[in-house]
Amino acid sequence: MYRETFMRANVYDRLAAFSARLHPRSPREDEDLRQLEQLLVQVHGPDLAAAGPRELSIDRATWFAPENLPPDRRERLQRLVESTDPRQLPRYRVFRRDTPAVTAPLDVSVPAWGRGAAVSRTAGPFTTADGRQAWFDFYALARLIPVYFAGDEHPAFLFQGSRIRPERPDLDTGRAAAYEISAGSFWIRAHLLAPDAPPQTYIGLRVGGGR
Repeated sequence: MYRETFMRANVYDRLAAFSARLHPRSPREDEDLRQLEQLLVQVHGPDLAAAGPRELSIDRATWFAPENLPPDRRERLQRLVESTDPRQLPRYRVFRRDTPAVTAPLDVSVPAWGRGAAVSRTAGPFTTADGRQAWFDFYALARLIPVYFAGDEHPAFLFQGSRIRPERPDLDTGRAAAYEISAGSFWIRAHLLAPDAPPQTYIGLRVGGGR
């Protein structure tokens, strides 16, 4: 019980610090903020502290302090955190975008860890406490299955799916297996296709499924 209480308090602190930067100026913006907060409780916790492309000196201004949140917003966040299981696995990573256009070369619109990944949901624009606008892109976390070649410590392939029983019992040796591949990204270690490729890098394909 103590551990869950501590985890919830940690989630609340991160969420309050994140939400304090936003300043809704209409009932519509306030409703959008409610929906954003419901997504944020499904985000990998440390991302809330480093969601933007860079920190400006103004981001450390006292008006961004969580204790400056209005009482109704603090109560709303508390209820949201209390209704959430703190042990649940995160579903998203989030990135705060400071520009309306998404352009891969610009680090203010796409995070380094999100290059080549599809945005699952976007929320915004929101008005920050200092009058800027911000958008929030959510990237779904995919739990990938690694497949290795014998003697190689790095996965040869990474994909979403599940292992299935081989159709031929003589293949069920523990070294050969069959997999059902789900629709989504299929990653191949670049070195297998181009020997001069940088080590431990991967080439991604979008597939409709397969075996």
